[in-house]
Amino acid sequence: MQLFYAPDLTTPRYTLGEEESKHAVRVLRLGRGDSLWVTDGRGAMCRAEIADDSPRGCRQVFIFGRIRARTWYCWTVPVPLDVCEKTGEEGAATRVAVDIGRQRIKLYAGGSVLPVDCDKITEYRGLRLPFGLRLPVTLAVEKTVTHTVYDGQRAEDDARAEGERQLLAQLRQTIGADGAILQTDVSARRQGAYLMVTLRAECEEQIGVDAPLTITSDTGR
Repeated sequence: MQLFYAPDLTTPRYTLGEEESKHAVRVLRLGRGDSLWVTDGRGAMCRAEIADDSPRGCRQVFIFGRIRARTWYCWTVPVPLDVCEKTGEEGAATRVAVDIGRQRIKLYAGGSVLPVDCDKITEYRGLRLPFGLRLPVTLAVEKTVTHTVYDGQRAEDDARAEGERQLLAQLRQTIGADGAILQTDVSARRQGAYLMVTLRAECEEQIGVDAPLTITSDTGR
């Protein structure tokens, strides 16, 4: 972010001083239509678009204000303690079938129903004659992978870490790329078959949308 000093900042139009203008135009190579930030050094910060890129007086228009504030969040997510998950591969097998129209001819023995601890990937390959004519025949190649399955309870520390990961990901998505997480506190309590993980966070983020900023004098004129 390029920040320029403007002690007498006024809107909706403002002209930078000569030194700041030279730095913007000659050093940073900013030109008409580029955006920059200006501050009066007393807390006001605005975004402007360059309308005239003269190094003697870089004139800007369309000044916008941005509001950032400190925010607090308190979210809870239930994490199941009873799990049934695949932990590793036990074996793999490949089966081939031929589809002719709507009919399938299996080139393997046994049924098509797989147990729950298996994954199936099917690849369809169309058949063509040597000169490119496609036949109404498709080769279906099925690869099945059998997994070891763990069916039991996960440790509360693992469930807490999973809940914290989910909540932090949601928090980062909420405050956006320009937001900052200042402080977090994570707690957990068991409730039946779930671990209730709670995240309390203090953040700093933009709480408004870009809007024209008007600066008036103390007299209101």
